[in-house]
Amino acid sequence: MDELNLELTEALAQIREGEKQAETYDEILKQNDVTTLSDLEELRYAYKELQDWVKWRLSDLEISEYLMFLAKEPVVGVKAKSA
Repeated sequence: MDELNLELTEALAQIREGEKQAETYDEILKQNDVTTLSDLEELRYAYKELQDWVKWRLSDLEISEYLMFLAKEPVVGVKAKSA
C-alpha cells in the first residue's frame, strides 16, 4: 500500500508539473498573439530561423577564435617575421 501511495504521489507531482508547463506555454502563445495553428507554425518557423542564425554566428565566432589562436602560434613551414 505504501508503494502505491508513493507512486500516486509521484504521478500527481508529474501532473502538476505538466499543468505548470501548459500554463507557461499558454502565456507565451497569448503574448505572441497566437490564436490559430498557422500562427503557431509561423512562430515555430521564426524561432527555427533564429536558432539557425545563432548557430551560424556562434560558428563564425568559434572560427574567429581559432584563427586568433593560430595567429599566436608559429605556423609550420613559415618563418616568423622579425620586428
